[in-house]
Amino acid sequence: MTLAAYANGSVGFTSRQFAIGDVNDVDFGQFRGGLGISANETSKINIDSPRIYGDAARFAVAGDLSQIAIGGTIRIADGLTFEVAFLSALSNSIVLFYPSEMVGGEAMSGASYQCNDATIKTNVTLPGGDIPYVGTENCTFNAIHLSPEITAIRNDIDAKLGPEIKAIRNDIDAKLGPEIKAIRNDIDAKLGPEIKLLRNFIIAVLALLTVAAVLSGFYVWRQSRR
Repeated sequence: MTLAAYANGSVGFTSRQFAIGDVNDVDFGQFRGGLGISANETSKINIDSPRIYGDAARFAVAGDLSQIAIGGTIRIADGLTFEVAFLSALSNSIVLFYPSEMVGGEAMSGASYQCNDATIKTNVTLPGGDIPYVGTENCTFNAIHLSPEITAIRNDIDAKLGPEIKAIRNDIDAKLGPEIKAIRNDIDAKLGPEIKLLRNFIIAVLALLTVAAVLSGFYVWRQSRR
């Protein structure tokens, strides 16, 4: 069957509350702002040989102790856009991406995976080049096509670039808040066309003085060599 959404934020297939579903040989069209597959509340969805031909926020997401397994021959159109990530695993969930063959998926826009307190396992490079979403933390990314050493280093980096970095970023955002923005806007307003023109003139003069100093030093050096 072929499935596509005409309303922003739609979901193709979803499961919840201990349900188990099988989605086989489905063509997925556009799901802008939405999801092709969603498993929540300790449920599971097996996806066999999907064909992914449209943009979406995510193709598949597992949350709240759920599992999604994707296998078979996976065909992906080139140049697709995933607003968040191609795959997402959240809240102690697992996403397995084990195709027997993967065709296409070149020049994808968006992250390869989003993973928070969860696990993603794959036997191939994910579309987009195994790039994590900016909010990924506490993630086990187990890629068997990579060496154990590289996988361990990757997971260690993901763990360390987690709560501490976010705390620092939030602290900076808090301190550079409304007061600083107001001051900056006030300065921009006062630095009108005349001031900006003067500033550019001063920069140009300083550049000329620098060039003149270099040329003068070169001339003195040449005279001393004679």
